[in-house]
Formats: sequence, structure tokens, C-alpha cells
Amino acid sequence: MSGYKYKAFISYSHADKVWAEWLLSALESYKVPSKLVGQKTEAGIVPRRLSPIFRDRDELPAAHRLTERLFEAIRASEYLIVLCSPRSAKSELVNREIMEFKRTHGDGHVLCMILDGIPFSNDSENECFPEALLHSFGADGRRAGLAAEGLAADVRPEGDGKTRALHKIVAGLIGVGLNDVVRREEQQRKRNVAAFLAASFAAMAVMGVLTYEATTAREEAKVARELAERQRDNAEMHLERSEEMMHYMMTVMYDRLLEHGNLDTLELVTQKILGTFQTDGLASSRPAQIFHVTGTSLRLGQNFDRKGDSAKAREIFEDTLAISRLFYQKHPNTREATFRLQNNLFFTGYLARRQGRLSEAEQDYRERLHILEQAFNRTQAWEASNNHTFWKDLVWEEKVADAQMALAALLGGPLGNIEEALPLHRNSISLLEKIIDDRSQMEVPDHFVRDLRVNLASALFYAGNTYLLAGKLDDAEQAFGKRLAIFDAMISENPDNYRVLRRHIMTMQSIAGAKLLRGRPEQAYALNLAALPGFDRLVEKDPGNTMWLGDSAKAYIDAAETAFATKDLAQAEAFLAKGTEQINEALARDDSRPKRRLTLYRAGLLAAKISYKKGDTAAATATITGTVTDLSNEQDGFLGMFGTYQCFAESNLFLSNLQALEGNIKGAETYRKAVIDTLSAAKASLDLASKSLLAQAFAQAGEREKAQLIRNELDSYGYRDLAQQATSNIESR
Repeated sequence: MSGYKYKAFISYSHADKVWAEWLLSALESYKVPSKLVGQKTEAGIVPRRLSPIFRDRDELPAAHRLTERLFEAIRASEYLIVLCSPRSAKSELVNREIMEFKRTHGDGHVLCMILDGIPFSNDSENECFPEALLHSFGADGRRAGLAAEGLAADVRPEGDGKTRALHKIVAGLIGVGLNDVVRREEQQRKRNVAAFLAASFAAMAVMGVLTYEATTAREEAKVARELAERQRDNAEMHLERSEEMMHYMMTVMYDRLLEHGNLDTLELVTQKILGTFQTDGLASSRPAQIFHVTGTSLRLGQNFDRKGDSAKAREIFEDTLAISRLFYQKHPNTREATFRLQNNLFFTGYLARRQGRLSEAEQDYRERLHILEQAFNRTQAWEASNNHTFWKDLVWEEKVADAQMALAALLGGPLGNIEEALPLHRNSISLLEKIIDDRSQMEVPDHFVRDLRVNLASALFYAGNTYLLAGKLDDAEQAFGKRLAIFDAMISENPDNYRVLRRHIMTMQSIAGAKLLRGRPEQAYALNLAALPGFDRLVEKDPGNTMWLGDSAKAYIDAAETAFATKDLAQAEAFLAKGTEQINEALARDDSRPKRRLTLYRAGLLAAKISYKKGDTAAATATITGTVTDLSNEQDGFLGMFGTYQCFAESNLFLSNLQALEGNIKGAETYRKAVIDTLSAAKASLDLASKSLLAQAFAQAGEREKAQLIRNELDSYGYRDLAQQATSNIESR
């Protein structure tokens, strides 16, 4: 990188933060085509990676002036990338960053990316170029004439579009022509997807035998053996039969293995399928081949995710997304390509949300919904698909409902937009109920309607969570109750379906949470106790399933908390010990999920409460101090996940009250202020317990009017305050 600490410095208006985050992620994850790596250009030796990239909002403390550290970062950057918009044109900070960079580097290493607005406009309201871009600056910081025209990429659809705009920036950073980047990347992409393409008939036969040996289910084993024998006996069969075989392996057999918790076998199956493809390249492959193989790749990513390797899962999801986008470009408006792209966007968005990358998740979810709405609107115009057997039961309405559900859950919780989320939830549920009614009147396979009911149950779950945030406790319990009824029926039909079992017992936890908000800890405790045997079954079935282990740990912490609330201290300690052991093991395998870290912090809070209850104030203080410190060190994306604000507020208030009890008034004020400042500035929707804790903090700070306003709101919801009892009455052991 020619001695520079950063490859580039991104300058942007705060209003364009989402674009800055996208560009940062795109550049730092961009893999320079191998044919270009090592070449000598005017920019130096072409690197393999374009990182690190500096984005001031992430790397420096928030400030209202250009600090010396910011000057140092600009001087340490090889290139300046300016995100141009009417907002950045008016930004004093952006103009000062450009001036400082040009003063120390000159004009030659400034790259521009136009987001919106009009370059060189006579209307200042529409001008997108900051004034400093148009001038050169001497070492003394004074203007030294007009700047030479530099590279400008335009992300707008009527301009370059996002992909070509990114390629322009990449070309500028490594000193090659745009066509070199595009051509080499296309060649690289074909090499990368080569292993996914052109199925081998003999390998399909081996795959059938492998699956037969892997599964313990008698019926599936019989079908797999028959399919394998049919493949061996008909080596000259047409390509369509190979595709049907692939579809069977990655749907029927895959789902059966998943139901029985055989994750290692799942990985073996998917790796084997991927290994059967040769090197013909995407352009020469049939749509059905690309469809099945990208689906197999996503299955593999899911499996890594379940086993706790979220980093590997993200890599697979994002690499597959590049193929899915190219598939969609080459086969626009076809059913296979549309389905695969929206499916891929779900997985990248889902993982981004779980890992706290909320703006990326929102972009993926909104794009997915847009694609599906377009597909639904033009369904009647499509010609019959080559793979009609697969698509005959596909209902685009169902996918639209699913996309509405996912986006609504993200908006209602982490993004704090309940107003937009609630109608999306209602539309999703209504649409799924309509589809189920329609399909029930038709001659369709039972599993099709059953899958629709599972989707409806998911929609009810996410809607229930948003109802809780909105204070609609009756609606929340009704939604959770309907979901529980769906899984009650499915469990009675097949008690050994572990996927359904997991959802069934997690629904019991959701209802228990709603009971707590109404001040009914005994009912919540009973529900949590009833769920524990199910979690034990999951962990016993597959000890290597990190997701199930983390779920079990949360269940034991839930049970411990409700045991403590009902004054069953001995049982609370026992459940806490087991939950803590399990969550530490799950985090040792994969600590990327905020949900798991939250479980650990909740365990720390409860441990501190129990120590205090037993009269050990010193141990309580030490434990809760560690928990508060860990919570404070979390990244921005952590707070806003469901339950995180409550844990943060309750932990800080508990420590504040301990400090006050010990006479440390200043320390008490510090932790109380952290609650007020953090929750008052929250972008995410605050849950009712967090609002109650905020009211408590205001009251302790002497701001009783603010506290009363919040309590009046909570009273209107029917909320009963258990959290306040646990923190404000700290002297009662």
C-alpha cells in the first residue's frame, strides 16, 4: 500500500451513512481478480485486498470539529473517496476533509461516487459536488486554481448502477482501466463457480448411496437406494433426470436429515453434491443446474451457521449471492433466477441482522421484498418453466408474505419503526391465512399446507414480538397462542420432528415473557419449566449443534430468572449454573451472535442479584461490574436486539443502587446517567421493561415528571413492573 496505513479514506455526509457503510463493506470484502494481483500500475503493485478503508464515523470518537487524529487519518490514506450528494456538498466537514487531503496529496488520488443530485448544477440545492472538489490547494491550504477532473462513479440506476460504480472505484484504487476490472472479475467468477456446475451422472449415483447410508429413516433410505440404482442402471438418461435427483437430495432427503438433527451428515451431503460439478462455467450451464447448485451452497452455509461457524456461513452466503445476481442478470424474470436471488438475499440479510449489521440487513430485506412484489405482479406473463415439476406448487404470494414478515420484524425492533412494521405484519399474516385457505381447497400434498402453517407460525411469532414492543399485550398473547396451537398439532403428529419441537418450546418461552410483563411470574415460571425437557432433548440429540446449545442456555437462564422472581432461590441457582455452563460452551464455539452474548450478560446480572440476596454485597458488586463493563464494550449494533436494552438498563441500575448503598453517590449517578442517556437516545423500539427502568432512573435523578409520563403510558398497556421491584428495593434481601 505504498507506505500508507489506509488504502482510502471515505468522506461523506452523516445523512449518507448507509451508503458509506455499503461502500466500506463492499471494498473491504472485495477480492481483486487474481490475474490483476501483483501487476505494476501507476498506483503501485496491485494488492489482493483493498483494506483497510478508513471511515471516520467508525474509527474516531464522535466530534463536531476536525481533530488532529482525523488529520492524521487523512494523511495516512492513499486515496480519498468522496460520496457526492446535495447533503455532502453542504457539509462543512466533508469540504474540510477534501481540502486537507488535497493539501497533502494533491488532486490525483481523489475519487468521487455520485449518490444523487446534479454535478456542476446552477441550483445549489441540487449540486452534489462539494466546493472543495472543484479546486486545488497548496501546502499552505490556500486555493491554487481549478482541480483537474477526476474519476466519478455514479451509483444511480440511470448512471453506472451500484455494481459498475463499485468497479470504477476499484479501478481507480488499483490503477487499471475499468474494462480490466470487469473482464478479469468475470473470468474469476467463472472459475469460482466452475466447481458448482455440470452435474456428473456417476457422482449422482454415489450421492444416492451416500445419502442412503447416512440416514436412519427407513422410508428415506429405501427411496435413496432406489434412486441410486436407477441412476446406475440408466447412465445415458437425459440431464433433466440428474436435475430431479439433485432436487430430491436437497429437499426431501435434506429436510429429513435436518429433522433428525444430523448436521455432520448434512455437511457431507452438501459437500459431496458440490464436488460432483465440473468446470463448464456459468454461461454454458442450464438454469436448473445453477438453481440447484446455488441452493446446495446456501444449505452448506446454513449448516456452518448451525454448527457455530458464522464467519464461514457469511462467506458462503455472500459468494453465492454474487452467483445469484449474475444468474438473475443472465436469466431476467425467470422463476428459478428470481427465486434464488430472493432466497439468497434472505440469508445474507438474516445473518447480517443477527450479527448486528442492521443497515445491511435492511437493504437486503427491502430488495428482496421489491423483487418478489415485481415477480408476483408479472406471474401471469411468464411462460412455463423448463422445470415445471418443481415450480407447480410455488406461490409468489407466500414469498411476498415471508418478505413482509422479515422486514417488519427488523423495522419493529432494531430499527425502531413500529409504525411501518405493524401493517406489514398484518398483511403478512392475512396473506398466509388466505393462501392456506386456498390451498386447503385444492388437491395439493399435505406437506405443502403443513409448510405454509409453519410459515404462518413464524409470522405470528415476529408479529407477537412487535406487539409486545407496541404495548399491545393482548394481541401479542393471541399471536403466540395461535402459533403454539399450530405446533401442538404438528408435535402430536410427529414427536420426533426436532425442528418443530424447537419452535414449539420457544413459543412457550414467548408466552412466558408476555406473562412477566403482566406481572404474573408464577405462570411464566410454569411455562419455562415445561419447556426445559424439550431443550434437553435437542442438546442430547445433537451436542454439536451450537444453535440448539445456545437456545438451551437461554431457556435455563429464563427458568432461573422466573424461579428467582417467585423466590425459589435454590432452584434459581441450579438453573443458573447449568445455563451459564451451556452459554460459555456455545460462545467458545461461536461468539458472533448478539443473542448468545446477551444470554451471558443476563446470567451475570442474575448471579449478582443472587449474591446480594444471600448477603454477599462484595461478590454482587464484582459480578455486576464485570457485566456492565462487557455491555459497555459492545458494538453499536448490539443494543437494539430484542432484550438488550432491558439487560443494559437493569444491570446499570442495579450497580447504581449498590454504589448508592455503599455511599458512592458519584458512582451511582454515573451508572444511572448511562441508563438515561442510552435509552433516551435509542433508535430501536424500547421494550416495556426498558421503559419502566428508564422511568425508575428518571425518578432517582429527580426528574419525576418524565418518570410519571412513562409510567402512565405503561399503565395504559396493562404493564406490571417486576424489573423495578428487582432494582429499586435493593435493600430488601
